[in-house]
Amino acid sequence: MSAKTERSTKIIDILEKRSPCTTKELAAALDVSEMTIRRDVAELSKKNIITTYYGGISLNKYGESLPTDNIPPKKDYSFETERDSHCEEKMKIAQFASTMVEPFDSIAIDNGTTCCNILNYIDEDTSCIIYTYSLEVMNRVIQMNNEKLRLFIFGGYYHKYIKIFEYNEILDTIKKMHINKLFLGTVGVSTTYGLSCSQPYEIAIRKALIEISDKVILLADSSKIGKSWFDHYADLNDIDIFITDSGITPEQKKEFESKNIILHIV
Repeated sequence: MSAKTERSTKIIDILEKRSPCTTKELAAALDVSEMTIRRDVAELSKKNIITTYYGGISLNKYGESLPTDNIPPKKDYSFETERDSHCEEKMKIAQFASTMVEPFDSIAIDNGTTCCNILNYIDEDTSCIIYTYSLEVMNRVIQMNNEKLRLFIFGGYYHKYIKIFEYNEILDTIKKMHINKLFLGTVGVSTTYGLSCSQPYEIAIRKALIEISDKVILLADSSKIGKSWFDHYADLNDIDIFITDSGITPEQKKEFESKNIILHIV
């Protein structure tokens, strides 16, 4: 085995245990220069084994055998375009989810065009703390006439197309938190591949939030069922409750219930 092939194997092993990583972290782990790591990473990226982005390097779980069915190009996704699709279903899902918010809850609201609508239906006198890394959620809480809501922002580098903040160092802060309920979004939910997102820099923060939350509540309209994007961030056994709309088929319903997920259809 050549030195280059051996390094590539070690890079994949490291990313399987901890993803994302930085070039500097990989170079230190393998005791080589950052320039060497950049060349190795470039080759792995061409093979679609890993994904590079601002602030990190992530492993594509399915490598060169990525499923191709129903995977839209990443460049076509943006918060603005997604917000205009399936609006009625999203509002119903968000309204039902809002009934799960109780006084003095510590909740996290994920980025997403369904999740952010929960704030439309929370009672004005509800007292709780909201954690988020979503600009949309942040702005809506600020605009609400509710002095009892407290807001904690997980800040960092701002990604304008999907309206989130992301920074690896914030993960250490998240680990110190306690969240009662996480309202989670997704661009695809599959009984085979689990939950996926549109960009790799969303993976780490979502995984961290799932780990510290007592209850994980997935919000997704039925158009997302059976779809998978490139960036996998959770398995179905990470989910406690799934709220979706009546577009779900009987077969899909049976599949989710077989995973011991509490299913609410609105």
